[in-house]
This record gives sequence, structure tokens and C-alpha cells, in this order.
Amino acid sequence: MKESPQSNPKPRARIALRTDIAGPIELNEQFFQAWCSQRFDEALSVEITHQGVPVPFQELFETTWLLTGVSGDANGDAVLEWSGESANIHGLGRGWSRGRLEILGNAGDCLGEGMTGGTVIVRGDAGDCVGRGMCGGRILVAGQAGNCLGGPAPGTLKGMTGGEIHVAGSAGSGLGERMRRGTLVVQGATGKDVGREMLAGTILLGTAPQFPLGVGMKRGTIVLLEPPPANTLFPGPHFDYAVRYEPTFLRVLLKHLERTAGWPASAPLLEASYDRYSGDMLEGGRGEILVRIP
Repeated sequence: MKESPQSNPKPRARIALRTDIAGPIELNEQFFQAWCSQRFDEALSVEITHQGVPVPFQELFETTWLLTGVSGDANGDAVLEWSGESANIHGLGRGWSRGRLEILGNAGDCLGEGMTGGTVIVRGDAGDCVGRGMCGGRILVAGQAGNCLGGPAPGTLKGMTGGEIHVAGSAGSGLGERMRRGTLVVQGATGKDVGREMLAGTILLGTAPQFPLGVGMKRGTIVLLEPPPANTLFPGPHFDYAVRYEPTFLRVLLKHLERTAGWPASAPLLEASYDRYSGDMLEGGRGEILVRIP
């Protein structure tokens, strides 16, 4: 490993496992917080966990500094590329706060947990609990994601409180549980319990989810770009039809997603009308489900 470029204001580095290592590896937020603050020597000396045993980071991973050509991101922050298969590496981007983290393969559980800023990109699939307890930043998953997307961290009553998560593929159950703020976008299929006990924020789904959804939601918005099947009990017993209209905020959101995540903001989406359902009526009826009219 070359000496870290402490004097370089916007370094670019690549990290990879030294050898094929069996068993799970758990990364902690101390590593990523030090890295985002460009305290690279401190980050590389942090102890992580391999199969329940503390191990120095440098013992398992090799760091290569890429100082030729383009370095850093558009804001001058550090860029970190995570190379190789990482499905058994959990906590990637945990506590990430600035710059860009790019995982070139699959990622394990708890991707971007508690992150506050910056961007985390996964070129493959991600495990469970993506963006758990996050309050800022942006997560882009090119493949599929597991359960509890944007959900609450252990011991907390609120899910994600800010930021954006965009999944190009499918996602599992428990999406947006107790979500407080922020935006969740899933283009593919989703599991059950979408928006359960949702407190606020926006969930945008490209494919009709499993029903019911929004059970116990107090506020917030769930948007369905694909209408539910005709034989589906929708929207459920605790939602009332309100109105059909053209929400302006959705046009702004779709154009934003096209610019930042490649969402196809076509004319049928931008010019569509939506049916609005209010609920959960047992929780005051201040939440809403919007269903696009084809």
C-alpha cells in the first residue's frame, strides 16, 4: 500500500479484499467517518469484525491510491471504490457523510446505515436494511434490495429521517416502515407491509406492491405509478377516496429522479392524473396513497 495522500484535497482510492475470506465481515461507522473526514491513516487502522473477532482493517483489505487522471467528485470530496464481491461484507457506507462510495459488485446488509450525506452507489444487489436510520445523502442500488429498506435502526422508533434511496430492481418487505422524512423509490416489485406506521416522507413505486399498504400510517405519501390489479382489495379498509387531480410535486420529483438516478420521466408520467386516498383513518387520515390513472 502506498502512503495515503493526506495533502491531496480530493483523493480517489480503491479497496479490495487481500484474499478470498470465508465468513461475514462487519464494518463499523468509525472507519467511514474517519474516511469521509480524510483521516485516512486513522481509517485504515480501525478494527473491524470478522466472524465475531476484532481484526485490523489493513489485515483484511488492501488499499490502492488512484492519483492519476480524474480524482475526487464534483464537490472535491473523496471517492472510494469498493472492488470485488462484497455480499458477505456488512455495514458498507455505515455513517457515510460526504463524497462518493461506489461498490462495484454486490453489497451485504446495512448498506448506508445511519448515513448523513454524500452518495453511495451499488452496481449490483444489496442485502437487508439498506439505509436503515439514515438522515441524509443518496443511495443508488442498480440491482435488487432486501427487506426493511429505509426502516428503523435497532432500539429506535423512527425509520429514515432524510435522504434518498433509489432501487432500480425489486425490494423485500417492510419498505419504509416508520419512515419520518426522505424519499424511497423502487422501480421493481416490492414485498408486503410497504409504509407500515409511516410518519412522513414519500415512497414512489414503479410496480404495484403487495397489499394492504400504509397500515397505521400517520402522514406521508405513497405513490403508485402502476395501478393495482382489478381483483385486489385496494386501498384497504382504513383509506377513503378523496379526489382525482394532477399533483405538481410529482412532476418535480420525477424530473429530479431523471437527473440524479436515470428515472425515465416520460410524458405519460409527467402529465398523468392521480386518484388520492386518505388514511390510515384510524390514525387521523392525514396520510395519502396516490394511484396513477393510465
